[in-house]
Amino acid sequence: MGSTQSVAHVAPHVSPIDAHIGGFVCEARRSVLMPEVELASRLKVSVTTLLAWECGAERIPADCLLAITDHLPCSLDDLFNGLTDGANQDLGGVVF
Repeated sequence: MGSTQSVAHVAPHVSPIDAHIGGFVCEARRSVLMPEVELASRLKVSVTTLLAWECGAERIPADCLLAITDHLPCSLDDLFNGLTDGANQDLGGVVF
């Protein structure tokens, strides 16, 4: 009898910065009880794109970051607040 091997799913590279900002957007959206579809519509993106941003799988474009602050109770400073030096290594050590 042959052995059964399981194949582990390998997640794509997720930048710590993208995960931090996306997670903050998700928390801010949930704090005002806004469904994904509503925020996606306001930002003129698909729900799939919004969810990719919220989990850090895709980087949120700068113009969308600004639009997010128009629709959620947060500022640009809030989005970047709390990033650690380890996260900033992806940007060559730039500190926000």
